[in-house]
Amino acid sequence: MSMFDRSNEELMIDKSEKPDIRILLIEDSPDDAELIKFSCSQGGLNAEWHWVDSKDALGLALNESWHVIVSDYRMPGLGAEMAIEMIRARNTSVPVIVVSHDISEDDTVKLLDLGADDVLKKSARAVLPRIIKRRLSRFAGQAQRNAFGAMIASPTPSGISRLFESLTGRGRHGVVVVSPDGQIDFANENAEKILGLKQDAITQH
Repeated sequence: MSMFDRSNEELMIDKSEKPDIRILLIEDSPDDAELIKFSCSQGGLNAEWHWVDSKDALGLALNESWHVIVSDYRMPGLGAEMAIEMIRARNTSVPVIVVSHDISEDDTVKLLDLGADDVLKKSARAVLPRIIKRRLSRFAGQAQRNAFGAMIASPTPSGISRLFESLTGRGRHGVVVVSPDGQIDFANENAEKILGLKQDAITQH
């Protein structure tokens, strides 16, 4: 049985166990699509795959959120260059990885200039899961830095607590925010459990 249901030209979805990430695959070859998915599965990626093979289907898919997008280089009526332009017009940060059977150095540079994050040959697809994991790690780190910058620009007690929990591990730490004059402005739920007091009682101290 095929890993992908090719019953129509709209968004193709493969559902198995609960996925960790969502990957949009832009590919016109069923065989290459299955090999890419198999390589990623073997590399430890538990993903929900959505497969599109046309400009219209890609346009629909870009209305949703994706952790990473993988695109073939050459496709009739689409191709990586057009796909990247469509993607970057909607989302400037989602990692985009282009795969190709054969691609020149000049074309690789052009794709990177357009907004691709990585370009690799399909013969090297075994390294694709490692590249995806690296890109997701960098993306998560940038998102955390952006959240930190927003918190510094306009700090709130609850925002500081959420940031602290994201850095140290949610649910394991009590967080109490104290103002410069010594007033307790905020305490998270774990602080309530540790101190045995409700937030209102804590902030009155």
